[in-house]
Amino acid sequence: MRLASIKLAGFKSYVEPTTIELPHNLTVIVGPNGCGKSNVVDAFRLVIGESQASQLRGDDLESMIFDGSDSRAPAGRASVELLFDNEDFRIQGPFAQYSEISLKRELYRDTPSKFYLNGKRCRRKDIRDLVLSAGFSARGYAVIPQGLIAQLVISKPEELRTHLEDAAGVSKYRDRRRDTEKKIQSASQNLERVKDHAEELQRQISHLQRQSREAARFTQLKDKERLLKAKLLALEMQTLKEENDAHQARVDELNSALQHEQEKLTTKSSEIAARRTQETELSDQFHNIQGQSYQARAHLSRLEESIASKERRNKELKTEQVVLENRIQTDRQVIEKTERKLAELQGQYQDLVAKRDRAKLSVLETKTEFEQTKTQNFAEKQKWDEIVQNYNATERDYELQNAQLQRLKDEITHIEEEFVRLEPDTQLTLKSSEVNLLQSELEQLQVDYDKHANKLKKSHEQLTQLEQEEGKHESERERLHTDLYNLGEKRSALKTIVENGLGLDSTALEERTVRDSELKKYPRLGEQIEVLPGWERAIETLLASSISAFVVPSLKKGLSKMDCDRADGIAMVEPIDSTNNQHASLGSVIQQGNDLIAAIHPNVFITDTLDEALEMRDSLDRDATVLTKSAIILGKHWIKLPDTLQVKNSILECRAQLDEVTIEFHECESNLQEILQEISQRKRIMAETRDTGRNLQEEVTRIQNAISTRRVELERAQNKHLDRVQQRTEAIEQRTRLQEREQSVTSQLKQTQEDIVLLGQTLDQLGTKRSHLAVRQQELDNLLNEALQKERSAREHFQSIDSSCIEMKARMDSLVTGVERTSKDLTERVSRINGVTNDLSMGQKTLLEQTQQRAQATTNLSEIEEQLQSVIQSRDELQQILRTCLTAENQYRLKTEAMQQDLYSLRERVVETNSKKVYLIAEIEKLQYETEQIVELLDDEEHEEKLTSSLTRIQTRLERLGAVNLAAQSDLDRMVAEYEAVIERVNDLQTSHTMLEEAMLKIDNESLHLFHATLSKANSDFQDLFKSLFGGGNAQLQLTGDDPLTAGISMQVNPPGKQVKTISQLSDGEKALTALAFIFAMFRLNPSPVCVLDEVDAPLDEHNVFRFVSLIQEMAQEIQFLLISHDRVTMQHADSLIGVTMEESGVSRFVSVDLESRLAEEVELTPE
Repeated sequence: MRLASIKLAGFKSYVEPTTIELPHNLTVIVGPNGCGKSNVVDAFRLVIGESQASQLRGDDLESMIFDGSDSRAPAGRASVELLFDNEDFRIQGPFAQYSEISLKRELYRDTPSKFYLNGKRCRRKDIRDLVLSAGFSARGYAVIPQGLIAQLVISKPEELRTHLEDAAGVSKYRDRRRDTEKKIQSASQNLERVKDHAEELQRQISHLQRQSREAARFTQLKDKERLLKAKLLALEMQTLKEENDAHQARVDELNSALQHEQEKLTTKSSEIAARRTQETELSDQFHNIQGQSYQARAHLSRLEESIASKERRNKELKTEQVVLENRIQTDRQVIEKTERKLAELQGQYQDLVAKRDRAKLSVLETKTEFEQTKTQNFAEKQKWDEIVQNYNATERDYELQNAQLQRLKDEITHIEEEFVRLEPDTQLTLKSSEVNLLQSELEQLQVDYDKHANKLKKSHEQLTQLEQEEGKHESERERLHTDLYNLGEKRSALKTIVENGLGLDSTALEERTVRDSELKKYPRLGEQIEVLPGWERAIETLLASSISAFVVPSLKKGLSKMDCDRADGIAMVEPIDSTNNQHASLGSVIQQGNDLIAAIHPNVFITDTLDEALEMRDSLDRDATVLTKSAIILGKHWIKLPDTLQVKNSILECRAQLDEVTIEFHECESNLQEILQEISQRKRIMAETRDTGRNLQEEVTRIQNAISTRRVELERAQNKHLDRVQQRTEAIEQRTRLQEREQSVTSQLKQTQEDIVLLGQTLDQLGTKRSHLAVRQQELDNLLNEALQKERSAREHFQSIDSSCIEMKARMDSLVTGVERTSKDLTERVSRINGVTNDLSMGQKTLLEQTQQRAQATTNLSEIEEQLQSVIQSRDELQQILRTCLTAENQYRLKTEAMQQDLYSLRERVVETNSKKVYLIAEIEKLQYETEQIVELLDDEEHEEKLTSSLTRIQTRLERLGAVNLAAQSDLDRMVAEYEAVIERVNDLQTSHTMLEEAMLKIDNESLHLFHATLSKANSDFQDLFKSLFGGGNAQLQLTGDDPLTAGISMQVNPPGKQVKTISQLSDGEKALTALAFIFAMFRLNPSPVCVLDEVDAPLDEHNVFRFVSLIQEMAQEIQFLLISHDRVTMQHADSLIGVTMEESGVSRFVSVDLESRLAEEVELTPE
């Protein structure tokens, strides 16, 4: 599977429809900053499911649409389409059979975006599932946006784990586990909800049983009420029948009178109809004559306009005739003048042609003479060149022999010097004292290194032990902090309950007078008493609201401190002496404050159980009471049970708990201080141990450097000693070779000296010949220059005459053309003036005919106007008669309408009575009775008042019943069935919950096994790729927690020659290389078909970019890469380049270069 093309339209800066073809596996997008390269990555992520605009460098999805520029309007929509080639059928599922997969997303300004899969609408989830099945996603390791490469290595451990899970295929287990957790949570919630529903149903069933009994009584009363209402309606219906008969008699009387008046109205209407017929005939006659008048007027108007138009046209033709005659005369004069000028120019042209022929003959003669001189000069020059070449060759041989002679002399001198230089080397002695000294120093440094290294190791072990102890103390400190916080919260809650119960936080006293505020210095009763454990609630129930009373020395003194008129609900108590009797008194359970309780309840006895209290009741005085341990108060003739809410919120119990919690809080606080002191002491020891370790580390490093230095010096001294031994041997061998070379060079020197003498003689002879030839060559050159000058002068004279001829010929052609053009214009004007004359005569004739027609039209119009006035007079007389008839008709109609209105009113009353009767019958039927049945049931003694009184009594009884659920029985049956279904649902949910927990356990086991296997492989690949990109070093992926299911992933890396404790200490380039090693390790685990990288090589230097590109080229055999880069090395290794330009402000365009095809074309065009 590979990405074949990307289509953009209206997306960000790509306003025009643009297609990016991606035929190769390594494509690089280049261009200046801000031209829209990274918009391609945003478009890719947008289509494959990215939903957050901030991840696409925008405020919202609407900002992804082209927003306009200086010369372009904003776009209304944007679309991005990715076309994938699925020939390898990597995509699984319903789209596996397609060889091409199209993913498209459209954005709109006012409506949500739309997704398309192979041209069909789909959901975002469908596209996300499809690309996940292919091995990549919008936020996965296969797409690295701009600026993310350096942040990847400093990501949270949970985010790194997500990338590893995506590569391992654990993501599906994570999604399944999340879905299972949601199902378990939903099942638990459903189970609790169903249980609550079952309890609610039980309560509703008992309530419905009671409502069913009430509904039966309600139904009986309702039946009686219906019968009484039906009888009342029957009585009303009999009354309406009598009224209806009276109205019907009056209707018959009015119908007879109305018929007589309508006959009169009909007669008058017939007369009016006849008059209207006559009026219509006169109107038609009037309209016909008026139409003829309009036609005659229109004809006369058209004639007058035509006459005026003809007169204007004749005038224009006369003017044009005069102008044409003047222009014809002017053209004839111009033609005569031009013909005379043309004749003069033809004579001058013949003279120039004769001169040009003579000049041409002279040029040919001088050219022949020049060619002959040039041939002779060339023959002499060849002889000269041959002599010069021989002389130069001989001169070079002479110089070479001299140079050879000098070289041989120098070589003999060099050999003699080498004899002198090699003499000391043959006597070289071997000295090894320096080597021995360096070896002894190195051994001593090694002993010191081992000693300090052991100390450093012990220091590290001690520091590790202290760090472990520190971790335990930190855990203990955290536990104590948590306990202290929980105890503090509990103490605050208990303190609030106590203060609220005793009224210590009330603002009532602050709102009163200054004298009342003096009571605040006295304690409350609840603060002054202490009771045996188990009796707190009983004592509090006994005291009730008195527990918040102020304890004052005397009531008189307390009352003097407050305003009695404003003392709402304030209680005070003064202490007294208490006495005992034969029963167990209250003082036996009161450890403190018995005198205060005795002041309020002087005669209270206690017992453990209610049975004992009942036995004591007979011996009690009338004002004595018994208090049990369960807070039941019993008098001689009464009993009071405890309030459940008050029992739950016992102030005395809370105060006892508050004291206990306060003690625990102080103990916990003390333990925390001890732990903090211990931690501080441990940190001080750790700091000292670190300082000692740091000093030892520095000393070890110093010794290591000294050892390295001594080793280098020893190696250098040993190499120097070996070099001297080698030099001595080589010097002896070289001395022997020099002696042999000296003999050979001496013999060559003698031969070279003889050759130099012979070459000198030959050189003198050639020099003499060269001098004679030089004089002859100079003479021939002078003759050649003279011939060339003559030929050039003759040619220039010919060219001057020829130019004059051409110029004269052009003038003649121009004059001929002018005469022809003027003649043509003259012919056209003569033809035009003849046409104008004919048009003028025809216009005069037509004008005379139209003037005669105008006079006849005026006469016809006068006759039509006289006929029209006669018709108007007849029509006015007829309209007067018609108005008189209409007045009489209107009087008859008004009288008829008044009678009809009275008749309508009576009929309405009849209809109303009938409607009421129908309504009463319907009401009786609503009460489930027949009308005849109710009429038969009526007695003569049952009148309206009696029936109304009975109905009121029954309705009163119904009101006393209140709201009654008539559907109680059916609801009860339905509720019982629902309860049984709910119980069955509870059982099903409990079974589902158990099955989901088993599925969760299975998912955890499978994902844990797969994750462990993947982590091991990822570690190996990550380390290999790290070493490949860095040229060494080591790297490792580690879990950050104990739980392998939830623990994050952290990176531990050490570039070559560095010891790095944290990732943040790496440079930007090292971070980028580390992130690339991690990403490519994920690709080895689960190779995605497409990888998009945006400027990941920006932080890298040239050497590291070369390593990065080499790795990319290796992986590009199986994976398609789309890179965005500014680096030249990356561009040079690309299969194809796509350039992005922004020639127009705010609008991006593509320029694509297929480097492989271009290189193939250059190879074909290169000649063999």
